[in-house]
Amino acid sequence: MSGVGSFSACSGMSALYPSGLEKVALVDVDAPDRGIERPVGTDGGQDTALPADPDAGTAGDVTVPDVLGSSLDEATGRLEEEGFLVEPVEVPADGATTGTVVGQEPEGGGTAAAGATVTLHVAAEDSTQPPEDGVLVPDLAGRPVPEAFAELEALGLVPAYGPDSAQSATALVQQTDPAAGTTVAPGATVTVTAAEEAPGDPTDEPGAGDGNQEPDGTADAG
Repeated sequence: MSGVGSFSACSGMSALYPSGLEKVALVDVDAPDRGIERPVGTDGGQDTALPADPDAGTAGDVTVPDVLGSSLDEATGRLEEEGFLVEPVEVPADGATTGTVVGQEPEGGGTAAAGATVTLHVAAEDSTQPPEDGVLVPDLAGRPVPEAFAELEALGLVPAYGPDSAQSATALVQQTDPAAGTTVAPGATVTVTAAEEAPGDPTDEPGAGDGNQEPDGTADAG
């Protein structure tokens, strides 16, 4: 070995490196994350594998797609294409569109083992908002019960009597629950409270109590 002189192979190898150097790394040029470490001055008998790079994923790890904002179906498809399992969990919508992904674990851009489960946080339906295909409860006040029930059924709603409601065919609707103008889901129950029409005031009848009655021809006994 040129320049080594009478040194032994091991001590000659040591002379080729700066003083104080203890190990050299032999790296596979085709796979830089693979290689061995060799103590200076040895012939390979004490070689060890390179320590794992903490920033590098484990062999077989897959990058997790970022699916935030996607629909559940779209997000599931993308993740399954990469070999992941999917577990959806509904969370409060907080203004997000129902059914969209608002969070994921692990986060998009990170790595996880192929076949790992990715938990998706999906915006749940906001029960405070009327459904897009909702039905408007009509104003039925003063309508006969049979007529009111028929209109509700025609709208795809289910009419029912309230606990204190009159149930005769001549009863008139007083109120509904939900109230008129409320948007409800198709098939929702609308409770109807009705009452019998109050009889007319006798004083409203023609000639009643006005002192102008025709004489009936009955003589005053007095």
